[in-house]
Amino acid sequence: MQKPIELYLSLFSIAVGIIMQFLPKTLPVIIACLLVIYGLLVYPIWNFWYIERSLWLRLAALFFLAACLCVFGFMVLPEEKKDIFRCNFIITMKFSYPGAVFMVYPSALGNTISTPNIALFLEVVNNRSAVARIFSYQCRALLRYDEGGVRMVRETPGGGFKYEYKPSGKIVEKWYNLHSMGFLGDNVYYMLNGLEKCRRLNFTQNSFDKLAHTAQLRSGESIMGWIFFEFDNEELRLQMPQIKEIELTLRNSAGESEICRGGGDTTTVDANSVISAGEWHVEPGEFDFTKEKFTMVPMVDLPKTLKEGGQFLKSKGKGKGKGDDVLNYQGHKNNE
Repeated sequence: MQKPIELYLSLFSIAVGIIMQFLPKTLPVIIACLLVIYGLLVYPIWNFWYIERSLWLRLAALFFLAACLCVFGFMVLPEEKKDIFRCNFIITMKFSYPGAVFMVYPSALGNTISTPNIALFLEVVNNRSAVARIFSYQCRALLRYDEGGVRMVRETPGGGFKYEYKPSGKIVEKWYNLHSMGFLGDNVYYMLNGLEKCRRLNFTQNSFDKLAHTAQLRSGESIMGWIFFEFDNEELRLQMPQIKEIELTLRNSAGESEICRGGGDTTTVDANSVISAGEWHVEPGEFDFTKEKFTMVPMVDLPKTLKEGGQFLKSKGKGKGKGDDVLNYQGHKNNE
């Protein structure tokens, strides 16, 4: 009895089509499966009733089969997902510690001052066709710095405290999380002459956190704003580590994430350049913080220090505050 070869080959081709649905939808896998299906169906199509009467009908049928398989392959090929966001790291700034820029805000300690270590001015573009909103972000940096040095705090003749770092000579490169200082408003100040002469900076219109919280970005739209970051490592604060790379992870409201990289030291500028370029809005008037009472502590350390009952150095409204002797959290004696 003659076996129905055409039937077997047709069934095999159907089986391959079913198996393809369970395989990874990559271009090589789809092409391989379609070639197998085409090879299995050549014989049944070539000998199909009525088609077998003419060579031209046979060739046209095979061409039609190939066209149908191409259309099927295009339909099952997954759509390539575009990046959710595109990021441009426009300005990267580093501040010595304590730096010339500081934030003033109320806390459980009363009026509190914290100084940033890194500032980023970046643009984020919605790269998808649908509307998107930035739900959250995380940032870390690859830093090159001296590890294992001695941290020292000494009192200055003016009654302030100067922070120094004696390097060990051991240079390392490590990734560190950068802690955002959150919403920037009109509570940021820039020292012209220590704490005795300061100008207020207004970030109410270009705070990245504020814009990201409210903006619904249509396709191609972007937001541009500033983020201030702190180190949670006292050893890093007392240095000016080299920024090799910055990694920013953005999440949209759908839970999808996008990783953007860039922002090394090649784009670093100083505060005066940023102010003269108009990237920071400087308000009129000057402020003398030597007449104010405040406590100065890194924002990232504030919850832990309050819980542990750490000691702070508090201003008493005296002295000229020369910038390098700005009062700050003293830390534990065994860390000095």
